[in-house]
Amino acid sequence: MEIQTRLWVHQIVEYVRMDSDFPFDIHDDIDEILRYYRIPVGFDPDEMRLLEMEILKLVEQAQNHEMARVAFLVN
Repeated sequence: MEIQTRLWVHQIVEYVRMDSDFPFDIHDDIDEILRYYRIPVGFDPDEMRLLEMEILKLVEQAQNHEMARVAFLVN
């Protein structure tokens, strides 16, 4: 995959990461997440796989953070 594609995916992921109220979890569809942030969905399959992997990392981090926050509030 070319460097330009990786840079483009990185920019999208960083844009999404800036949202401190990331409202998604692992059950949400990648297309739904992209539409929420008004990111066009015309990706080729390689770009989409890379973007999905990176967004999934963000989703997992957000969900882990939420679980830790709730566990802290309960105790």
